[in-house]
Amino acid sequence: MHSRQLESLDISMTVSNTQHNIHADEMLSDIGNIHSGSIRIVRLCDMTATGDTLLLLFSQCTRLQELSLRMNDWRSTLVAFTTLGSLAVNLECLNLTLGAGYQAPDASEIERFFEETMPRLRTLYLCKIAVLKSKLHYIGWERCWVYDDAVNAPRQVIVNIPPS
Repeated sequence: MHSRQLESLDISMTVSNTQHNIHADEMLSDIGNIHSGSIRIVRLCDMTATGDTLLLLFSQCTRLQELSLRMNDWRSTLVAFTTLGSLAVNLECLNLTLGAGYQAPDASEIERFFEETMPRLRTLYLCKIAVLKSKLHYIGWERCWVYDDAVNAPRQVIVNIPPS
């Protein structure tokens, strides 16, 4: 039985080997086809998706506010999301789990990601998986407004979110 009113989907895997990619393409395609009018939150932290599937998801699910996925590294994230920003009109929060060997992006990469790739995104969290998955390391950024005395007007800035 299908519910056309699904607003939130949260799937966690209990796979102990974090080196395997579990693909969510078919599942995300079904979500887009069946629940495009209602889905707001999709959390598939341990699953990956191709750029084509994400393109289809964002074009169908215009109410999507939060997305959690696994990406192999920051570079693949940039490639996958480059053409998606204009489609992700309501996306506020993006949570990405990156593989154990990823290099953390520097501040200029994060600013470009917010400004050019995902201009409507409010919050970005990156989670690094430790080799034994015994410890997760989170880093996050948030878009916020500050008053700039120099130009006598508010402006947007990207700030680090302290780890909780």
